[in-house]
Amino acid sequence: MPPRTPASPPPRRTQLERRQDAEQRLLESAIELIGQKGVNGLTLSEVGEKAGYSRGLVSHHYGSRDAFLRVVAQSLRQRFVDAEQQTHHEPGLDALIANVELYLSGSSPASRAVNVLLTEAIVAGGSLLEDMRAFTATSRKYFANQIRAGIARGEIRGDIDPDAQAAMILGMLRGVAAQALLDEKVQKGKMRAEMVATIRRMLSVS
Repeated sequence: MPPRTPASPPPRRTQLERRQDAEQRLLESAIELIGQKGVNGLTLSEVGEKAGYSRGLVSHHYGSRDAFLRVVAQSLRQRFVDAEQQTHHEPGLDALIANVELYLSGSSPASRAVNVLLTEAIVAGGSLLEDMRAFTATSRKYFANQIRAGIARGEIRGDIDPDAQAAMILGMLRGVAAQALLDEKVQKGKMRAEMVATIRRMLSVS
């Protein structure tokens, strides 16, 4: 039996790959910490430490705390965009409902962080306000586009204002999500079923 050839060592990651991995771990740590303790108590050093890096790595990569929070907000926005695009439904009412169910499907660190950042943007304003305003506009646009598609398919009433309805739906979703974070007696499962039934009544062709 011929001797075994030693296995080749795994290829070394490039500097870009290492940097991308570090940035992703820093973002994940920040999202978890923001969901746990809010924005005011967050320090860049503890983000780096939680991610398993030096305390100064966040400052090295992003400069300031405000700049890093903006990157966190943009990352969360992209996550929700990606989730919307992964819905396996034709554009229209079913895609809208699927996204509503996804929004109220649980209390992940990301969903908690979004609520915290929305509150911080409203109260404190500043550069974060611009990012959370863009986040909100992206969500409204998605719902409005699904309503328009549903109208075109004949499954949503034609007398509905897509933009106004989109704002109402997003407002209901965020309101329920915020209540669930404040009070564990608010059960997302029950609220999700009620929300879906309400939206179908509001939008569906009789």
